[in-house]
Amino acid sequence: MQPTPDSCTSLRTILVADDNAASRELIRAAFEPRGFHVIEASDGIEAARAVIECAPDVAFVDIRMPLVEGTAVVEYVRRLNPAAKTHMIAFTALPAESDWRHMVAAGFDDYVAKPTSVDQLRRLVEKVAPAKKRGESLHAWPVA
Repeated sequence: MQPTPDSCTSLRTILVADDNAASRELIRAAFEPRGFHVIEASDGIEAARAVIECAPDVAFVDIRMPLVEGTAVVEYVRRLNPAAKTHMIAFTALPAESDWRHMVAAGFDDYVAKPTSVDQLRRLVEKVAPAKKRGESLHAWPVA
């Protein structure tokens, strides 16, 4: 999905960059009903474009994607705009221990192993992009 000017206006925006449609749907189902705008990218080029154009609060980025891998996307975005505030989360089935140093060097802020739970995703997003309205909390929201 290509970002459009309208897709970049939400106060709380999450990008999910993953070539697996089920992973993208998991993020969308977990956050869209709760007031987040979710942008999807199915390859590395779309992911880089979405981060640059929309500056989401949080980006879940798969490591292994078509065209450009997730680490290269994050390296490019961080190099292009070192002051960017998007919280980059590696969202992958790769073993964390073996690749974490490489992910940190690329510019990732956090790591989530697949498969994961909606609760784990919400806790992480609450930590890095807390609700901005009326003291809302993701923890108080029921699972869809």
